[in-house]
Amino acid sequence: MSQVRVTGDLPSGTEGGTRFMKWFLVVLAISSVVTFGVGWIVVDRARASAHETDVRIRTLSWAALSYAAAFDGSFPTSEAQLRAWGTGPESIAIAPTDPTLGTWPTRQVDALHGETPRSLDDALHSIIVAWGTSSAMPPFLKPDGLPTQLGTSDEVNGWLYAFGHRGSVAR
Repeated sequence: MSQVRVTGDLPSGTEGGTRFMKWFLVVLAISSVVTFGVGWIVVDRARASAHETDVRIRTLSWAALSYAAAFDGSFPTSEAQLRAWGTGPESIAIAPTDPTLGTWPTRQVDALHGETPRSLDDALHSIIVAWGTSSAMPPFLKPDGLPTQLGTSDEVNGWLYAFGHRGSVAR
């Protein structure tokens, strides 16, 4: 039986393997940094797009909410009615009286989280509006395949629903 001798020297031919391993690690590190950088840019753009979509859906929600406040609880039933109204005033006088039915903002600055309202053209271009069949039904707003921040669609549609079901204004 032959014995294997272990020495501190590398067998011949492994220098190429060591060189390959060093280059492999360098390439792996560079590709990791590039992937992280590209991923950061993509996520940042998605967040910016979601923020803009949120401002647009909030603009439309405030416009419909302020329209209903001004017209004795009647919601707009068409894009033409909302366009004629515009983005709405800075505040409305009808405040929630029963929080169990839901709440809504009474100031535009609160509805838009301090952002400047977007034009109705921009908002209507990126938000799908399902208009009610009667003025007693609030419109339903949803982004047209665009990202939003967590819960915005539910929140703004909740405002319109709560306002429409508040029961304090006769129609």
